Order: sequence, then C-alpha cells, then structure tokens
Amino acid sequence: MLVLQDGKTDKFEQLAEGIIKANAEIININLAKDGIVSNVFPYVTNSQALGHNLLRAEDRKQEAILAKESRKMTLSGPFDLLQGGTGLAFRQPIFLPRSPGEREKTFWGFCIVTYHFLQILTTRVDFGILPPPAFPGRSGARTPPAASDPSCWPPARRWTAQLSGKKPLHCKT
Repeated sequence: MLVLQDGKTDKFEQLAEGIIKANAEIININLAKDGIVSNVFPYVTNSQALGHNLLRAEDRKQEAILAKESRKMTLSGPFDLLQGGTGLAFRQPIFLPRSPGEREKTFWGFCIVTYHFLQILTTRVDFGILPPPAFPGRSGARTPPAASDPSCWPPARRWTAQLSGKKPLHCKT
C-alpha cells in the first residue's frame, strides 16, 4: 500500500480493517514512520501506542533495529502490550524512494501486525507429531541457524518451546 501510494497512509484504516476482519488473532495493525508509531487500527483500543518509538524503547529496539538493518521482517515477543495482554509482533521494514523515479530506497518506517499470543498458539500452531523442521535459506538444514545468521527467519530471538500435556505421558521401558 505505501509503495503504491508513495508513502501516503490515507487508505490505511480501510485496508487494516479488512485484514483484521479476516484474521481474528490480530490485535492491531500499526504504521511506524521513522520507527515511531504514527497510525494504529483499531484506534480506540490501541491509541496509547501512538508516539511509541520502537527504535529507542529498551524492550522493543533490538528486533526493530534488526528489521531495519536486515531489511527483513522480524518477529518479537511474546511481550506485554502497552494496551494490555500479551502479544507477538511482526515488523516489516518499509523502504521507499525519496522522490518518484529515484532508484535508491531509504527507510520509511515499519508496518507492524500484532497478534494475541495465546490465541495464535491455539488456532494456528499444530502441536501434533511433526518431522524435524527444515530452516529456510539453509539448504534443508535440520539444525537451527545461529541467532546472528541473517538467513534465519524470523531473524530475531532464539525460540525455545516447552510443552506439557494435559494427561500424563506413560512410557514403556
């Protein structure tokens, strides 16, 4: 949207509303021009995020800087949201030409989609028995890349999952 409109955000609310209606796990969609949250949807429940500087906030800046420098989407969280609850945030850095026709692109800001952490786990994650994952960009590698490896998606934190069952697990020896 921003690329097609040369950085203009006048259709942001209309587009964000349609995306959120189609994805119940999404809490909000934000734009952060120059890394500072400038547009939020829905406004009423997320207005307190306006003005939040992602590139300077101690608890958010690591992933925001990584997204900007790598020019790749990053995932951060789970973390406590300013508006309450726990979320995961996908941050897509946006780079646009300074003027029409210019080839070199500069950092415009971020598009951020925040998900309810527990809701996305229960609706989008399959905890069935899965084969070992292949890691994107690693030629079918079965071991996780280093945290600093730029080919790792999402390039942010190292994730560790611990699961416990609702029923005891009995193993035969």
